[in-house]
Amino acid sequence: AGIEIDDYNGIITTSYNIGDGITGIVGTILDYNGMLQFTPKEDPGTATSTGNQIVPIDLTVGEFLANSDAYESRIIKFTKATFVDAGNTFQNGKNYNLVQGDDTTIFRTQYYDLDYINTVIPELADVTAIGYAYRSTPEVVSRFLADIVEVILNSEKDILTFVLTEQTGDAVINATDHTVDIEVVEGTNVTTLSPQITVSAGASVDPESGTQVDFTNPVTYTATAEDGTTQEWT
Repeated sequence: AGIEIDDYNGIITTSYNIGDGITGIVGTILDYNGMLQFTPKEDPGTATSTGNQIVPIDLTVGEFLANSDAYESRIIKFTKATFVDAGNTFQNGKNYNLVQGDDTTIFRTQYYDLDYINTVIPELADVTAIGYAYRSTPEVVSRFLADIVEVILNSEKDILTFVLTEQTGDAVINATDHTVDIEVVEGTNVTTLSPQITVSAGASVDPESGTQVDFTNPVTYTATAEDGTTQEWT
C-alpha cells in the first residue's frame, strides 16, 4: 500500500511534477477513517530525483474489492469499466458506481480541484485512479481527466478471411451481401469441413473458426461485433 500526503495547511510550498522523488520528508502519520495519511511538518525542498516512471497496476474491479488495502494510495487501472451514471456530468464530492462484470466499486470525486468536474460521464472507459478506503468502503478517484479514457467498442462484424484446406482458390467474400463463396476440390466430403475464419477486430463468429460443419447446403454464420451487434453471413 501507499500513504497519502494530506497537506491541508499548505506546508509544502515547493512545486513538483509527476514522477519527482522526495526524500527527507518530515511529518506525522494518522489513520483517517480507515486511510493512512501523512501530514507534513515542513517543506522537503527540491526533488531529489525526477522522471520516475509511475506504471498503473492493472486490476479488475473484483480484484480491487477483494484486496483494497493492498492498493491504498496506489495508482491502479480498470480496463473497460462502466459508469452507471453515463451521460450526466461529474459533480464535486459525489459517488458514482463503476461496474465491471458483476462487481461494483465507488468512483468518488474526492477532491475539489479536479479538472473533469462538469464534464460528461462516459459509459465505458479505461479508468486510472487512486485506490483508497473510506470507513472500510473501497473507493477510487481519478487524478485528472486524462485518467478517464472513453472506450468506443468496434461495431464492425465482417468476415475477413475464410480458408479451407480443400479449396481450389481464394474465397470470394462479399461484404455488401454478406456472403462467402468458395470452391473445393472435386470429390471433397463437404459434410465435414473445418474452415479457418478471421473476423473484424474484437468480433467473434458462430460457429467458431475451425469448427467442423456440414456444407451440403448453405450455412449461416453469425458474426458478433465487439459492441454486441450481429450480422448473419451465408
